[in-house]
Amino acid sequence: MLTSCPLPPASITQSCWFCSRLRLFPFLPNFDISSALPFCCRRSTVAKTTHSRLLGTLENLANYNLRKFKYYLNSLPIKEGYSNIPRGRLEKADPMDLTQLLLGYYNEHYAVEVVLTVLKSINQRDLERNLLAITENDGEKILF
Repeated sequence: MLTSCPLPPASITQSCWFCSRLRLFPFLPNFDISSALPFCCRRSTVAKTTHSRLLGTLENLANYNLRKFKYYLNSLPIKEGYSNIPRGRLEKADPMDLTQLLLGYYNEHYAVEVVLTVLKSINQRDLERNLLAITENDGEKILF
């Protein structure tokens, strides 16, 4: 098993040649790819799925509800060790930018928790339930 990937760990949108080839050619019938990937590429895969889940959820918000989401996100009490995203950055953000901001200011698990809390606050229960169901199906438990 490779112990490190040639890409820097901060690279969450790419993987090295070895990792991409390993994903394309599973050569054993019951092969668990996660055990063979270097840590940085395993983290990359998790970040991509969290990114896509959050982006999909935010893209389903209508413009008015997206504005409400940003307002409540800015006034939400945040856990110690984190900070609120500045209002100026939130005002101009579309769903894709907002997803990047959430993942930049908070870790993956806390970003999902924050989005779930804000969705509940703006009465978007269906999106909240969908995101929670997708997250729990992937084996992550979100605790409030």
